Amino acid sequence: MKGDFKDLKDYKINLQRYEKEKSELRDTILPEFCPKFAEFMGALAGDGHITDQNNSYRVEFTLNGSEDKYYACFLADLFRELFHITPRIYGREGVNRVDIKFIQRKSLVFWISSSLTAKKNL
Repeated sequence: MKGDFKDLKDYKINLQRYEKEKSELRDTILPEFCPKFAEFMGALAGDGHITDQNNSYRVEFTLNGSEDKYYACFLADLFRELFHITPRIYGREGVNRVDIKFIQRKSLVFWISSSLTAKKNL
């Protein structure tokens, strides 16, 4: 059936650019392109960012500590469901903020190679 997820090649993902990390993708659980993954990517676009400092790739979300408590739990559950990764959740004393973080190079290679970055001509 057209539109079914069969292989990453179906999405014209260019893994050649990331040849070094390609072998690492074998043991990574990659999510299907589905509504939950879209929810995750929307949260990443709105409240999150991806960083690469000293080859330590991180995904971080920063949320309001009082208004977004339930959403922080929702995002943590979404991480576990999509990637089988348990993120760290940090609350900061004296600051009304919650940070959700996880570090996994393999998943970030997937996102980068999926062309989920900003495009100039939309």
